[in-house]
Amino acid sequence: MKAEKGDYNYLQHRKITQLLIALGCFILVMIAILTGYIHYGTTKNIGTVVGIVCVIPAAKFLVTYIIMFPYNVPDKEMYGRLKAYDVILICAAVMSSEEKVRYAEFIAIRDKHIFVYLNHNASKEQEIQKYIKTLICESFPGTVVKTYTDFEKYCENVERISSKEHSGADKRVADFIKINII
Repeated sequence: MKAEKGDYNYLQHRKITQLLIALGCFILVMIAILTGYIHYGTTKNIGTVVGIVCVIPAAKFLVTYIIMFPYNVPDKEMYGRLKAYDVILICAAVMSSEEKVRYAEFIAIRDKHIFVYLNHNASKEQEIQKYIKTLICESFPGTVVKTYTDFEKYCENVERISSKEHSGADKRVADFIKINII
């Protein structure tokens, strides 16, 4: 079963997929180069050209794997607790921009409120909040973005917004965030 962006197991599934594709591509590169060398007795042949050209996609998959490698799937108990609330929940969001890679364990969306939980470096709290706000607010004005590093406080606020009415933009906001997930 294919994991969708934002699902609990998406990050782990994506990491394994990227690694296997990169390894497969590198094996094809080696086969092309070795076949050309064995057949022609020199590296100056079409097999070497094909092998070198195939390195480019292999490197792309490997770079994506390396970017995602340091991040792990959040705790299953935390996920279960948040899943009980009536919010759109995005898990293990690895987001990339031109400047840097950002990671949020959970993003809860409901009624133009986006609550982001970071289980790591609290110093990046404001940076991630600013990034998501910049990303979202141009397309969805009036959206509130807040980040938390304390899980209990995060759960209290998610519970509070889960009692609000769904706005029509909730699904569109979630889809917009998912577009920016690697």
